[in-house]
Amino acid sequence: MSEMADEDSTTYEDETPITTAIVEDANMEDSEHETSTHTEFSLPSPTTKDANIEVRGKKRKEPEKEQLEVWEDSGEHVYSEMQCRRALAEFIICDEMPFAIVEKHGFRQLVKKLEPQFPIPSRTTVARDCWQLYLGEIKIVKNVLKKCSNRTCLTANHWTSDQNFNYLCLTAHFIDDDWRLHKRILNFCMIEDLRGHTIGKTVEKCLREWDIDKVLTITMDDVTGNDTALAYIKKRLKNWEALVCDGDYLQVKCYAHVLNLLISEGLKVLKNSFDAIRNAIRFVHSSSTRFQKFKHYVELERLDTNNLVCLDVETKWNSTYLMLESALKFEKVFERVEEEDGDYCAYFGESSTCDGPPRAKDWNRARVFFKLLRVFYDITLKISSSVHVTSSTCFHQIARIHMELEKNIVNDDPLLMDMFRSMKSKYDEYWLKSEYDDYWLNPLLIVAVILDPRYKLVYVNHIFEKLFPDSEVCVSMKKMAKDALYRMFDEYYEIISPETGSSTVITHHYSGSSSTIDDYIDPGRRWFAFLEQERVSNPHSELDKYLASFSFDDIPFDDEFDILSWWKANSGRYKVLSLMARDVLAMPVSTLASNSVCSIGGCVLDSYRSSLAPRMTEALICAQDWLLPEQSLSESSKPHEFDNYDETHKVVHPNTIRFAWSLD
Repeated sequence: MSEMADEDSTTYEDETPITTAIVEDANMEDSEHETSTHTEFSLPSPTTKDANIEVRGKKRKEPEKEQLEVWEDSGEHVYSEMQCRRALAEFIICDEMPFAIVEKHGFRQLVKKLEPQFPIPSRTTVARDCWQLYLGEIKIVKNVLKKCSNRTCLTANHWTSDQNFNYLCLTAHFIDDDWRLHKRILNFCMIEDLRGHTIGKTVEKCLREWDIDKVLTITMDDVTGNDTALAYIKKRLKNWEALVCDGDYLQVKCYAHVLNLLISEGLKVLKNSFDAIRNAIRFVHSSSTRFQKFKHYVELERLDTNNLVCLDVETKWNSTYLMLESALKFEKVFERVEEEDGDYCAYFGESSTCDGPPRAKDWNRARVFFKLLRVFYDITLKISSSVHVTSSTCFHQIARIHMELEKNIVNDDPLLMDMFRSMKSKYDEYWLKSEYDDYWLNPLLIVAVILDPRYKLVYVNHIFEKLFPDSEVCVSMKKMAKDALYRMFDEYYEIISPETGSSTVITHHYSGSSSTIDDYIDPGRRWFAFLEQERVSNPHSELDKYLASFSFDDIPFDDEFDILSWWKANSGRYKVLSLMARDVLAMPVSTLASNSVCSIGGCVLDSYRSSLAPRMTEALICAQDWLLPEQSLSESSKPHEFDNYDETHKVVHPNTIRFAWSLD
């Protein structure tokens, strides 16, 4: 029993010296061999024994150094200790388990039943396995980046730990030669402070480590210090000749960050109404008796008793959206509870300091704001996906929110009117400025929608006319879009022209010789040469041809349209534009991780990862990103815990007999 107590008493702090020692050992090896910090670190083999390491209650020696095998499912079970250790390391990394889980009784019993031959390693060995797996994966990611012939788009966002340490998360986004979108977290490194110069130098160091020398954009939050950081990074990238259009389109500000600021503004204005609804739900969940009684009232109102009301996490607005969605369905039930349940009325009695119960005006405000949140929620899912192109959809969402806010400004409720005016004013601050050069909106977000063959430039001009009718803003926005499009095309034309033959000397494969136009006698050959010379003298012909052609027969106007597949199929037809599209369509419009995108409280490391050595934290976060299958935001960030109360209540009480409540 004492041994069990020792196992279960492990705290997060116990991991710190272990992970620090492992990382320091790796760094010492690096310095001895004069390699980078990403040198591969060998891991123990299970063949030898050491009396200092306990495994399932027995003692064995520290294993010799050996590589972890990459697990391949052959269909037949063949025991391999190294494959089991790799699978265990992947489990720890992917599911964010503490290293000490291998010393827990329940885990040991499970493994013993699943694979009795496997000697469960100590947490120190597991930590080493995770570290080595990370170093091995670095080589794979570097190879993927090296094979990418196009430009990389970056995101950089700030995280904090519960110990108030600052971290920078740098992520690469790119489209490979087979037109598949990729996202890789490159670094999750601790930084001394949030000054722009510090951030800039950190990004520069990371890019050098990964040998990334071609960058299109960097997406960052609109916070103090990032402008200085961008200026520093831009200067360095210009020195490397790594930018297009002189780096004028390098900076993209996080659109999800803008949405969070707008929603935070609305939540602040309507706080009292939402607190009233929140407290009513809190009453329902305060005891099993109250929950069952509320369920009885739901049945009396002939409503579905599945998926009842849920509480939110106030710093995550998507949970507030789901809370309002559930509560509004039971508005009539809450009204009946207030009429007939004395306990509910006493809960909000004179001695109570909490807001509530919710009144008609509170429900009305919640209903209006819920409709707006539904729009924001849908937009957030669209712009924050890491598996789908987001740059070509962002412009649609900008216009959509503009129209939603304009529509709701006129409202009978003065509080709602003030709220929408405040949100619209803040929204305009991010998209509209008095001078053309100071527009917050990166022109490449407009170029991206032009590169969607369903819309092109005519759609962009149409939207500007709808948003800013008969105004100078409309004229300047149209000019900005067209100027950026043609400037980008000219730049990429210069890049590709040596490959496609920009001189007047034309090579024809069928003739097997090179000749000038004057050498041709055959009219057919003269015609081909003339077309090539026309292309050279009028480089915009490809772009103009693309903008002028509209064919709706083979292009679906729905979410099923795969823009990357379209460009892959048409890359031979539009050689310059397809090269441009591969870069622009890789551009992300959100810096936030999927599980943080709806948070108005910033990105904060959990207690466990905060307790580790910084390099180990980086290893676990990066390796998790590389090992896990990429998934959409809708799958990864849905707050499934909100229905836990109802579901677990059904498990514990599968045959609950309905209470016969007195309605007197």
